[in-house]
Amino acid sequence: MKRFVSVIRLLVLFCHGAVAAAEVGIPAARQPGTSLDTSVRNEADNAKRLGAEWLIARQQPDGSWGSTKANTVLTPIVWLALKGMDDAVDAVARDRAVVWLDAQPVEENVPVDALLWRLLAITHALPDSSERQTRIQAIIHAAQPSVPDLSAYGDWLWREAVYPSQRTPARSSPNNEAQRQLALIAPDYPLDTQNTETFWYFARLINRYAKGVWMRGTEALDWRNDFAQALINAQRKDPSGGGYWNAKTDDTKIRATAFALLALGEID
Repeated sequence: MKRFVSVIRLLVLFCHGAVAAAEVGIPAARQPGTSLDTSVRNEADNAKRLGAEWLIARQQPDGSWGSTKANTVLTPIVWLALKGMDDAVDAVARDRAVVWLDAQPVEENVPVDALLWRLLAITHALPDSSERQTRIQAIIHAAQPSVPDLSAYGDWLWREAVYPSQRTPARSSPNNEAQRQLALIAPDYPLDTQNTETFWYFARLINRYAKGVWMRGTEALDWRNDFAQALINAQRKDPSGGGYWNAKTDDTKIRATAFALLALGEID
């Protein structure tokens, strides 16, 4: 258990001070693997719909999400979370968010996670054009000074965000590092956490670098159903409508709920 706790601390510390991104749209990297049970899939679909409704109800009039201290990182995260939803209301919310996000100046000396999430959202929200490429280059330029100081987790996320468009050399093999982390945590499975960002992170590793299968020795772990059930059970219904994943502040509730949708997208 100590090994798992140390990794979770790494994730939590990094996610609030460095980077949190994936190759994403995040369209989830769906890979072969054990599928969800039908009943769990139905519950997961309902949880996603409730989560999307809750997030949309909290969109600011200007199209952003979160307080002024957190909106530049929360808005692209929520945009990516809603990208996997098909309702027309979701599309309208995403369009409003992109208009707001694209109007924000790209500044240096800001948290690198805000820059990378913005990079991911802009990459998938705007049509392929020279104008989009100019925006991408500006964000990468602003983020690059922070790259030498990234943690191992941050290095992995930087690679996921930037490599598809830049072919930026990685400092280590992403496949080897992902396999090492999965092997390290497997003996302590199931995950003893309710952190939705942690569920997303490991689901992403498994799908992208382990072909959707997480092994503990010769045993294939039923991670999809286990992750989904844990996330479904942690969702709270809001009397005013929708459902959310709890956290200490309004901003962190938005973040937790967005990551729950991203995790469920990887699991599906």
